[in-house]
Amino acid sequence: MALSPTATVPRITQKRRKSRSTEFESIGEKSLASTAAAWPFIGTTSGSSSIKQYGDIRNVAQIRQMDVSSAELEALEPTSPLADGAVVLGGLYQFTRDPPMFLDEEQSRVPKYAMRSIVHTPAGNSKNYTLHYFVKQAKSAFIRNVTTTCAIGSASNRVIQHRDAIAMDHSTRRSGHQYLWITEPCVPQQSLHYVLSGSDKSIDVSDYPFKAWSTYAMLDALKDVHAANYVHLGLTSWSFYYADPEAISDWQITGFDQTHCAGERIAEARLNQWSAPELFATASSDNRRCFRQTAQPASDIWSLGCIIYTLATGRSLTIDHNQTAQLSRRDRDQLFIHVTSACNEAGAVNESYRTLLEGMLQPDPARRSTAANLAAYWKEANGLYDDDEEENNEAEESVVTP
Repeated sequence: MALSPTATVPRITQKRRKSRSTEFESIGEKSLASTAAAWPFIGTTSGSSSIKQYGDIRNVAQIRQMDVSSAELEALEPTSPLADGAVVLGGLYQFTRDPPMFLDEEQSRVPKYAMRSIVHTPAGNSKNYTLHYFVKQAKSAFIRNVTTTCAIGSASNRVIQHRDAIAMDHSTRRSGHQYLWITEPCVPQQSLHYVLSGSDKSIDVSDYPFKAWSTYAMLDALKDVHAANYVHLGLTSWSFYYADPEAISDWQITGFDQTHCAGERIAEARLNQWSAPELFATASSDNRRCFRQTAQPASDIWSLGCIIYTLATGRSLTIDHNQTAQLSRRDRDQLFIHVTSACNEAGAVNESYRTLLEGMLQPDPARRSTAANLAAYWKEANGLYDDDEEENNEAEESVVTP
């Protein structure tokens, strides 16, 4: 049955992208009861697809092999003092003087994961990028990030875009990094995690327009991932970054280190506080890894629901990873009570959050909605409207057809 909102349409909320000081117009009170009731949340899972091979770099066209000199290899150490301002990788890139950045395995799942800001230096046309470092043991994570980003990013502007990928013949001597991935800028200070922590004082995270547009951007990003038949399987607040300081709520998605095709068999995956309950059914004794699962988009819906709950309320759905595991493995009745209370709490922020999260935080994955349905509901329920859409619509209307 086709889904459609009722005739009662909330006032349009327009977003201006070019001025950070006027990024949002105020969102008035919405009458959402009839609109929410028109959006049932029962989704279907995607069909299975062929298993991808992530082990052999030689089979990945987007990754180029490179033999780097010992002097340049030293400059490519993330913490090397020789890196500041150095021109590397055949003279195509130059390091900035910004210090290296590190995420631990709880934040990124990738061991010894490091980043540095880098500039592409063709004559007269420099552009900033982020260089991501992977150690030899993280080859699979490196390949998954590159291949998934290229596959999804070609059709979506909601994905941090790929620029270059390099497999060096030798690892750096001290840190053991061997694989380099260059993307659009996505440093920790541009992450959703950083913004929600209150570290960015230039944005008011309690402002409802910020919440509304951020929610839509993340739903829209996940919709594009699932439309390409991929399942992220590791969503956290570290998975989303803004590219333009003038439009902080335009989140883009990344962190595809354990992404699988929908329907693909998962041999092993890392679990976290935001992992879906069904993944804990085959978890290790410490609840840190799951085995012998099938990748389904519904698992991402739960994880994003946890993130959106935090965005809406300022609190985490569970205290920590251990509580998530306990509720998922042993206290499923209590889990239902817990998420029902959470949906009600988010509904106190705005009624549309209750309806949205009721379609996401369902213990039974078969009862979760699809990202496409959720994004469409959220846009309609909050009357979200974009200057870019107006320009596109006007351009289409101006075309005269015979």
